[in-house]
Amino acid sequence: MECKQITIIIQARSGSTRLPGKMTMPFYDGKSILEIIIGDLMDNCEFKIVLATTDSYKDDHLVELAHKTGIDVFRGSEDDVLERFINAAQFYNAEYIVRVCGDNPFLSIFLMKELFKLYKGEDYLSFRYDNGKPTILGHLGMFCEFTNIHALRKAAELTVDKLYREHVTNFLYGNPKVFNVKLVDLPESVHNYEGIRLTVDTKNDFVNSAKLYAQFGSMIEEADIQKLIDYIQLNTVLLQSMQSEIKMNTK
Repeated sequence: MECKQITIIIQARSGSTRLPGKMTMPFYDGKSILEIIIGDLMDNCEFKIVLATTDSYKDDHLVELAHKTGIDVFRGSEDDVLERFINAAQFYNAEYIVRVCGDNPFLSIFLMKELFKLYKGEDYLSFRYDNGKPTILGHLGMFCEFTNIHALRKAAELTVDKLYREHVTNFLYGNPKVFNVKLVDLPESVHNYEGIRLTVDTKNDFVNSAKLYAQFGSMIEEADIQKLIDYIQLNTVLLQSMQSEIKMNTK
């Protein structure tokens, strides 16, 4: 599948209950997590990028930030995220979609490009951990997901469950008999990741990740990932902090 057929949709909002305003807090070199994600995508990928945020006034500054960087914006429901995502895709005529979470500063461009090589239009494509679970259910925070508008519309027709309306892709990978789901093994170079948390939901997450980002930067190349993982595994205090956050923020 040609990359030009795919649209990247970044899902982000300001109304986090655990860390309000995390999307615009200075994370590194005066830039927010959202700015870093957008910058990495624009520098390394050649496709349309859309920010899907809410129609709440609280997200006006996210819209301003997106416009400043030059990407497109769609605003929709704060509570029905699946509906917002579908409407964003329809508004920009996006048939095949890469979903990116706005709270993952260590989003791996390398791993995204690996999935681009594999994507054939499946309803859901992403990596899986060694235990078989989709990586979106973990805490490593380096992964994107591939889907398509037809699958999302079907999911919206089949469920009104609050869980599935708040979490865009859960209904897809949770129903492999209904949808064409493909989960692929992580590259062998990505290992020993147990107990590592790089997604940002809490103040402690933010502090840990900001310190690491200042040292390691973006995960552009394959070697970048394992360097970061190895460093964390050797840092007992940091690893214990992450494991504590994992216990308190189960997925």
